[in-house]
Amino acid sequence: MFKNPDNKTLIVIMVALTMLTFSVIVILLLPSIDSYFDFSTDRTANIGSTIGGLTAPVLTIFSSYLVYLALIRQTESNNEQRLKNESDMIFLLINQLDAELAGFYIKQTKGTVEQTFTGLEALNDFGRGYRYDYNIDQFEQTAGYTFKAW
Repeated sequence: MFKNPDNKTLIVIMVALTMLTFSVIVILLLPSIDSYFDFSTDRTANIGSTIGGLTAPVLTIFSSYLVYLALIRQTESNNEQRLKNESDMIFLLINQLDAELAGFYIKQTKGTVEQTFTGLEALNDFGRGYRYDYNIDQFEQTAGYTFKAW
């Protein structure tokens, strides 16, 4: 319905409404042709309530618009906060994955040489070794192990 105005637009709206309010007051306090609309004389004791009754709707509409803008900005802020929280959670999970991967290691002996692999290199070597070096059916039958136990 409304675009999200910037501060300059709000200032222009406030100045225009203030000028409109004062101009309505000045116009109403001028002498009138009809005595019923003549508020310049002492005929009306409650000139303040008359002015308040005439300016209150304008100010109420303006304050309603400001409340609407505040709610729009709050909704935008909530969406930005939700996006920030989700991205923080993703980065936290990535850091935990990096920590788990850094803690993974393999020690192997090939002949007389002992090799130690850590991190992604260890995971890669483990996967390659399990795929090519072992026959899964033979491994489970002869050793009695399963992959979970191993």
